[in-house]
Amino acid sequence: MLQRFLYWLRAKNRHGTHSPFIYSFLDQTYYRQNRQGLPSSLWLLHAALRHFKAESAWASEPAEKLVKELQAEFPQLVWKGAPPADFCLFESPGNALLEWLEKPGNFNRRTVAYVGGLREPGGQVAWKKARSLPQVRVSLENFSAGLLFFRHGQAREHFRIRN
Repeated sequence: MLQRFLYWLRAKNRHGTHSPFIYSFLDQTYYRQNRQGLPSSLWLLHAALRHFKAESAWASEPAEKLVKELQAEFPQLVWKGAPPADFCLFESPGNALLEWLEKPGNFNRRTVAYVGGLREPGGQVAWKKARSLPQVRVSLENFSAGLLFFRHGQAREHFRIRN
């Protein structure tokens, strides 16, 4: 509970962001649309898929259940057997995410990586390591999940947002 309160004190809403594409995402999708009863971690995932209009997706192991749910909700997504893809899904930060980030062919300027489980044991350490890598230009978190962006030419920024 204390962790969530301290996070909330440092987090901002859309008006605390100074990145036009992050503000647009928060204003047009994350804070505006109906959450459909989803927990904040899954709402971040659904909102990102809607807003960034991903055409292809890839998921690290073991995300089978989540992939099935997303296939039903986003039938237009083409699920790939290997990266690169427009949207890459990691249910928790860890070795799979860090190994994926070390291979430049796995992502491009358009790729968005969703990382769940930030509050699991060891999650914050792996998340901080991932977002500090030079290829990650922008990161956004909502306490329990995060997004990584690889927009070359963009200043490095990290955003903590309120739910």
